Amino acid sequence: MNSTIINIKTDPKIKKEAKKITAEMGLTLSGAINGFLRQLIRSKTVLFTLNENAPSDYLLSSIKESEKEKEIGNFILLRAIKKQLSFLINSLCRLNTLKSSLKSLRNVRPKVKIAFKNKLKIFINNPHNPILNNHKLSGKLKKYRSININANWRAIFQEIIKEKSIYFVAIGTHSKLYS
Repeated sequence: MNSTIINIKTDPKIKKEAKKITAEMGLTLSGAINGFLRQLIRSKTVLFTLNENAPSDYLLSSIKESEKEKEIGNFILLRAIKKQLSFLINSLCRLNTLKSSLKSLRNVRPKVKIAFKNKLKIFINNPHNPILNNHKLSGKLKKYRSININANWRAIFQEIIKEKSIYFVAIGTHSKLYS
């Protein structure tokens, strides 16, 4: 493969932190930058923002509802992550049996349900696969993470490391989740 060198100037702290994060994801910094450049060419968009997205009322109410369900035990808690995600993948056709954390998928186009199912399969094998864009949220949402379902849909979830569990609190379009 032919390659060329691109020199950029950046703060050494940013480079150090970026290398650490990409290493945790199983990537090199060069690989991540190449992925960014390929995505830029493919989509003709730059997917980062200089300001923090504020959570929408919909997302805040979904989180609040999920927290209440968790407190009373009316929640599908994903203790055995791989086993439970396999259950979710197999249950996508029976969404009416799932709790409110996934109710937002009930009235979604089949293509989005299929994309969610496929992303969960990837998540099971490698939660930090670059295609998922698994990232920590900030501000009011700092204890939550997000993965991409497709170009416009996101799934918001919380990891509880000490319990080895995760749960999804909201699924929706980017514009529905953030104001």
